[in-house]
Amino acid sequence: MYDSFVLTVVGPDRRGLVESLSETIAAEHGNWVESRMATVGGQFAGLVWLTVPTEHAASLEKALQGLANDRLHIVVQRAERSTPQPARTLRLEFVGHDRPGIVRDLARELSRRNINVEELTSDSYSAPMTGELLFKANVELGVPDDANMNELYQALEELREHLHLDLTYDEPQSAT
Repeated sequence: MYDSFVLTVVGPDRRGLVESLSETIAAEHGNWVESRMATVGGQFAGLVWLTVPTEHAASLEKALQGLANDRLHIVVQRAERSTPQPARTLRLEFVGHDRPGIVRDLARELSRRNINVEELTSDSYSAPMTGELLFKANVELGVPDDANMNELYQALEELREHLHLDLTYDEPQSAT
C-alpha cells in the first residue's frame, strides 16, 4: 500500500535545495512522481507529488518537516487523485500590455464554464521596440465533455477584444 503527498516548498533560492529535497525523499523510500519548480522574484517555489510505502509515510513526513526553517517553508499535504480527469485539454497563449486583472478576468470566464486551469505560466517583459511592459501567459485547461466549445471560443474572443490581447489556442486534444 502507498500513500500520496503533495509537497509545497517556498523560500529564498539557493544551490542544492532540490538536491536536499530529493535526497530526503529517496532516503525515506519516497518516489518523486511529478513536480513544478521555478525561481520567481528571487524565491524558490516548488510543488512535488510523491508517493511512499505506507509504512514509511510518517517518517518521510517528519524528515521533510525537518528541512523547514525560518526561511524555508514546507507544507506536506496528503493527497488523493479523486478529481476526474478532463475529457479534453486546450492550450491558450496570450500576450498584451501588462495591467492588473488579466489573469482574474480570464479565470472568471473559465470558472463560469466549469473549465479548470491545469497549468499557468506567465511572465512580464519589455516590448522590443517600445519598451512597454507586456504580459504573456501560457495556460493549459481541462475542458469537460459537456463544455460548449462555441460559447467558450466566443467568450475568449470577447475577452481578447476587451483586454486588447493577442490570443492563440490549440484545438482541444483528447486527454487520454
